[in-house]
Amino acid sequence: MIELSDKCEGSKYNVLEPVLQLLLARGNRIATDYRWGSNPTGYFCLLAEEIDFDLIEREFKLPETVKLSRDYNEIDYGFGTVVIRCA
Repeated sequence: MIELSDKCEGSKYNVLEPVLQLLLARGNRIATDYRWGSNPTGYFCLLAEEIDFDLIEREFKLPETVKLSRDYNEIDYGFGTVVIRCA
């Protein structure tokens, strides 16, 4: 199990980059022409397929600042600072 840290160098989206890499390696795809988009509240990545939450829970120990939301099909770091969601 990989311990994900909420402390990172560079852009805030680097916190969730390992999770995104795993999802892409397991067959999910980015639904846009760009990997990470930005808006006034933070960064986002839109995926073409539903998020495999069981895979994430098996592979990562998540910090409390990262929330998995099965209801909204998204992964959230820092209350919207960085979000991965299904398009």
